[in-house]
Amino acid sequence: MKEDEDSNDFNINKYLKNIKSKIIKILKRPSKDSYIPDILDDEDDIKDKLISLKVKQKEMKRGEIWQMVIGEYQHFEDLGKKHKSGLDVISNHRKLIIELKNKYNTDNHSSRKTNLDKLAKFNRDNRSFQSIYGIINDKTTDGTTKYIDHNNICIKYYSGNQLFTFIFGNNKDIIIEHIKKVIKEFNKELK
Repeated sequence: MKEDEDSNDFNINKYLKNIKSKIIKILKRPSKDSYIPDILDDEDDIKDKLISLKVKQKEMKRGEIWQMVIGEYQHFEDLGKKHKSGLDVISNHRKLIIELKNKYNTDNHSSRKTNLDKLAKFNRDNRSFQSIYGIINDKTTDGTTKYIDHNNICIKYYSGNQLFTFIFGNNKDIIIEHIKKVIKEFNKELK
């Protein structure tokens, strides 16, 4: 979706069709099927680590899917990986900048500080924007909303359904079910 798209022009069906093709493209991308083993790994360790590698890559693709799904939504833009801010999604219309994480424990302490630093810097440089630290999968699906004071900047923390409601409003359930259906159909075709 275009960042400057007029509210009256938003068509949920067109959006769902658009994200479906992009979800499939992400899912079809090849994944690694090997790693450099530890010198102490035995055959069972190697099997376990290959399974773990597949799970991790699946989670990374799902994180990428969410960034795209939000970035393609009405008045949002996916900033990709090379934006100067280092952040994930922006809405100039809603005055929001988002750092998005797939799980509440994706960031270790150091990474979280770095991401909060990026959000705080963007907010200092763009005072009219609200900085959001968004978590897709929190400890509960309900999620939470709170404020984080970081370097004297107020950063809003949204997670789970709180994040989805904030971003998608009344379209939240339609979008989530659509994504689940696309992934399920894709996985079914692989079998």
